[in-house]
Amino acid sequence: MLDALLSRLHSGAYQLCNVYYQKERDRRVEDKLRRASTLLQDGRLAECRELLDRMDPDSQAVPTYRQVYLMLDAAIILSAMPGAAAASSALDNIERAVRLTQPHIDLKDMRRTLLSQNEARALALMVPALLYAGRPLDAIMFG
Repeated sequence: MLDALLSRLHSGAYQLCNVYYQKERDRRVEDKLRRASTLLQDGRLAECRELLDRMDPDSQAVPTYRQVYLMLDAAIILSAMPGAAAASSALDNIERAVRLTQPHIDLKDMRRTLLSQNEARALALMVPALLYAGRPLDAIMFG
């Protein structure tokens, strides 16, 4: 009966199982990213870094997951090594993260730009990154 229904929908058991597999994989990735965020907030930077390093590389093919990964990586860099060189690396990660989902964003004029939560969180890291990079005026203008 299920095969008949699936054939009427021009689908198959493989597609049904694949959707289930992708949903389970997405749930696991989201759980790991949530856990990494919690570790970062608790100041457990080494554990957060280990968790990010152990993540499945395939999960980073999804732009929104890659965005969170890059944002967490930038936050770790800023927290672990506040200095101009590290801040420059963090700024690159932040910009790459935002441009994954907003490729044409103008970071100098975002008055009419609608941001997702992930984009807003990533951009919130720009002010401390600019300060650590020795660009206080840019930080003030961006903030």
